[in-house]
This record gives sequence, structure tokens and C-alpha cells, in this order.
Amino acid sequence: MFAIGRNRIYFSVLLWAVLMSAALGAQEVVDPALPAPGWDAPATPLAGSGVRYVVSATIPVGTNPYRAVMTPNGQEVYVTNTSSGSVSVISTVTNAVTNTVTVGTSPYAIAAHPDGSKVYVGCMGGGVYVIDTATKAATLISVGSPVNDLSISNSGDRLYLAMEFGGLRKVVTATSAVSTISGTVCPEGVVFVPKTTKAYVNYQCSPPPGSGGNDPVYEFNATTDAYVTGFTVGPPHVGSNAISASPDGSKIWACGSGTVKVVRTSDNVKLATLTGGYTTVSPDSARAYVPDGTNLGVYDAATFALVDTIPLAASGSLAFNASGCRFYAPVPGANAVKVVDL
Repeated sequence: MFAIGRNRIYFSVLLWAVLMSAALGAQEVVDPALPAPGWDAPATPLAGSGVRYVVSATIPVGTNPYRAVMTPNGQEVYVTNTSSGSVSVISTVTNAVTNTVTVGTSPYAIAAHPDGSKVYVGCMGGGVYVIDTATKAATLISVGSPVNDLSISNSGDRLYLAMEFGGLRKVVTATSAVSTISGTVCPEGVVFVPKTTKAYVNYQCSPPPGSGGNDPVYEFNATTDAYVTGFTVGPPHVGSNAISASPDGSKIWACGSGTVKVVRTSDNVKLATLTGGYTTVSPDSARAYVPDGTNLGVYDAATFALVDTIPLAASGSLAFNASGCRFYAPVPGANAVKVVDL
């Protein structure tokens, strides 16, 4: 009798374990390495085809925020407020604005020095402002106008500026000396490519080898500043001030005519055309986040398949933390930055 009773107890416990396992399997599994939803604000689920996206904070900033960059130590995010003439500084510890730095008219492009000491802001109204990250003091470098875009080299020794009819210019970061690299007019966007000696410039005005409605992309040597080659990626492609690179250096993402042309940097071959604007690639180079004005499309950066859609009207300039489990997304229409946990 005791053996029979013991078997009944065993099977009852086993049945309970099976039922509980099934119930738990239906629940969301949360990676313990991620911050708990609602750690800073009530968590707002966004979307997910098997992937969880949660807004953990909404941070009010200036008017029409567009570009964002995180300092290398991960402690601050700097955001250009295009219609406010300012840059908001956000603490990643508190997810609150700690400073608002006044700069010039229509600040747009932004880049952080690799050593974290300075942040550079390009203003469409003219000038590059250098923000000391320790004091938050801003110093003007007079370069003319407009500064459609800027990018900093991998070593931090130079900036490239896309200056419309002023051509492509360089600022030596150690001295603030300004020079012209190329007088070819209508550079719109510029990017130094990580882990390479390449820089790419997105053009308008159809310089060779471009043609009407099929503007070219130029490659420059990021060490010597020499022009290397030009190539077309359309049609259609009317170059915009939105061009970015994968962190592993394998691809650039050049925007124009409402599309993103994905180009392999080893041979400048176009691999894909996606619909959308300014693209940010995750730190591991596995996912590309492409805005369409209403949503962020999440693409596999190898196959270019759409793997998810996040209902967030972000600008597309996302400041990721080093691990890639969180990004800060300027939302121009909301005058806010959304903190998104993945």
C-alpha cells in the first residue's frame, strides 16, 4: 500500500510539473541581463514578431530632434534639436536631460570624438560647434554654411564636412584648421567607415559619373584625403544628407529618393535597395533600422529581409549602447527621445 501511495504522489507531482511548465512556456521569457520593463517609466510594448521592444523612458528635449550620438563611455547621449538651435545632453544613468547647450542655427549632424572629450555639431545655418563633454562649453569653428553633414575619422584626427556649394572640407581636430578636400559641389552626406581607410560622400547635382536623377557616391582615402572613385547606385538616386556605415565596415547605407542603397565597401557593389531614410546598424552589424516616417523597419543586415517593424516615428539616427540591448531614438514629431530596450 505504501508503494502504491508513493507512486500516486510521484505521478501527481509529475503532472503538476508538466502543467506548470506548459503555463510558463506561454509567458514572455525575459533575458535577466536586460533591464526589467518599467525600470524608469511604465513599460510600453511596441511590437514583436517574436522579439520584444519596450519603451522604458520618454525624454522631452528641444524642438525637432534629429541626430543622436552616445559618448564612448556610454554615460551620455547628445541630441541635436534642429529647430531649437541647441543640443540636449542626456544622462544614461537617469534618462533625464542634464544640460542644454546653445549652438548655431539648425544643428543637424553630430559626432563624438573617439576619446570622448568632445562632441562636434554641424549646423545647416553655418559653423561647427565643439562641445567639451566635461564642461559643456561650446566653441565655434567658422567653416561657412551650410554644414549638411559631418563625420569624424576612426582615429579622431579629422572631420569631413559636406558643405553643399562649398564642396567637401576637412577640419583637423587638434588645431581646428579648415581646408578643402574637393571643390566638387553638392556633397550632401559623408561617413568614415569603421575598420577601413575609406570615407564615402553622397552627392547631388549629378557630378561625374552621375546623371539627372542618378547622383553618384564618391569614395575618398580617409588617410590621404585623396579621391579614389565615384560610382552610381540608382536610378533613382538623388543623394541626401543621410549616409551611414555598418560598425564592421562591410557596408554603407546611402539614402536618396526615399530609398536606401546598400553598398559593399570591398568592391562598391550595390547589394540591395530598401525603402526608407537614415539608417542605423546595430553594434554587432546584424540588424539595420530603417525609418519610413511612421515605423522603424528592422532588417537582417546580411539577407536584407524585413524581420520586424517597430511602430515608432523615429528619425533613424539611433544611439545604441555598446551591448546593443538599448537605443535612444529621437522622435522629431514628439520633441522627445524614446529609450527602447530590445
